[in-house]
Amino acid sequence: MILNRFAAAGQLAWGLLTSGRMPTPELMNDASLRDEIAQAIRLEPEVQSADINVAVQDGVATLTGFVHSYFAKLAAEEAAKRAPGIQGLANDIQVKPGTEATDPEIARSAVMALRGQSCVPEHAIRVTVRDGLLTLEGTVESYQQKRAAEDAVMTVHGAKGVISRIEIRPRRHN
Repeated sequence: MILNRFAAAGQLAWGLLTSGRMPTPELMNDASLRDEIAQAIRLEPEVQSADINVAVQDGVATLTGFVHSYFAKLAAEEAAKRAPGIQGLANDIQVKPGTEATDPEIARSAVMALRGQSCVPEHAIRVTVRDGLLTLEGTVESYQQKRAAEDAVMTVHGAKGVISRIEIRPRRHN
């Protein structure tokens, strides 16, 4: 029975490839639809954000994330609507006008700032951002490393504050 399903799926895929036809909406699964929508949004020139996520369940797509204009939000929505096989759409993209940094942008900037600190061990500090508030968590070996990590993110554009939950655990010498 399972072998027959694979054989039928293979024949269908071969038939689509050799006929040059695109899969019909009925044949597109949620993962394929998600990828199709994400690609359409990436190709949309009005949408200049890498912070849009696409989720699809039972043919209904949900767009989440951040853009810097209402026009970009609508452009992402229109791109998604053009995807073959979409049956419904919820546009939950948030608009952060002007130059206000989004939480994902702040997080990326903070991670880059930490990478620029040679005295802070790589991957020792995790960054979380919520409503512009940066939280640093992790463990370092010295106060100097902790302070360097905190100082590195103090000037990140858009950060409204820093909460440091960095612990100091000196390395034990045997």
